[in-house]
Amino acid sequence: MGLDDYHDVGDSGDIKNLTNRLSMVVKMAESRGKVAALTETGYEAIPDQNWWTDKLLNAIKSDPEAKKIAWLLVWRNDRPTHHYAPYPDHISASNFIDFSNDPIMLFEDKLPDLYSLSIY
Repeated sequence: MGLDDYHDVGDSGDIKNLTNRLSMVVKMAESRGKVAALTETGYEAIPDQNWWTDKLLNAIKSDPEAKKIAWLLVWRNDRPTHHYAPYPDHISASNFIDFSNDPIMLFEDKLPDLYSLSIY
């Protein structure tokens, strides 16, 4: 069960609303035996150099329910003026690394090779 939220993560939004909405989605998902996720989010061009940790990560970590989301997805990178993940030398690139190194984050490169695991 997912939440798409672009409004609360930008300049005109209130990041506390994202936290509240994530908490609500987690509770609804758990009551239905579903997995909760932040299915789409992002801040176009990411003009805030600390957005990843100060806004997005903080919104997730500041609430024990919100912290239970299974995954999150930021939207695509189309061109230098329309992107949702940093590129090398972007003002938020080093902050994205801090975000990715936070203990609650697990990126694909840190997962075991699921196709080579012997389960039998």
